[in-house]
Amino acid sequence: MSVTALTITQTSPLGWRLAFTSDDATPTFYIWRDGALLGTTPLAYFDVVVPIGTHPVFAVYDDADESPLRSYPAALTLQWRRDTAAETYLVEHYDGAEWDTVATVHERGERGYYQWTTPPLADAATHQYRVSAVASDGNTSTATALSALMVRHPDPVAVTITYSSDTTKLTITEA
Repeated sequence: MSVTALTITQTSPLGWRLAFTSDDATPTFYIWRDGALLGTTPLAYFDVVVPIGTHPVFAVYDDADESPLRSYPAALTLQWRRDTAAETYLVEHYDGAEWDTVATVHERGERGYYQWTTPPLADAATHQYRVSAVASDGNTSTATALSALMVRHPDPVAVTITYSSDTTKLTITEA
């Protein structure tokens, strides 16, 4: 059987209702979020919370044997260790010609790690970021750089398949 309709309605500032139908008379729905099973329900709806700044991908099936293609995030999360001399941290993005400041993260006086998440990034493209600590006197540390190739949904390999009745063999060739 199959899910025949899926609608998404906002129910509160962060709340959303996924509503669905099936051509199965008594379905159990399997709700997936970002490639992981979130829950199951016999009801024709499922309520979710979507935090600000996140961009989840939902999929709904009525067959326990079905699952979505592996999903990759649309953004990068940069994480770095605290610099005790820092007042702020500069996060910069390289646009192909120069480094542009995209965020300033303020020192919170906490031990451990700091992080910043990019907005959604173009797929099949390399993105470069760097983070540097800035002290109260304006001195900047040596930046820590990161280069990442975003590949969220890789295209399947293109192949051609030919059958030879003479040899009774299939030949699979990458196109």
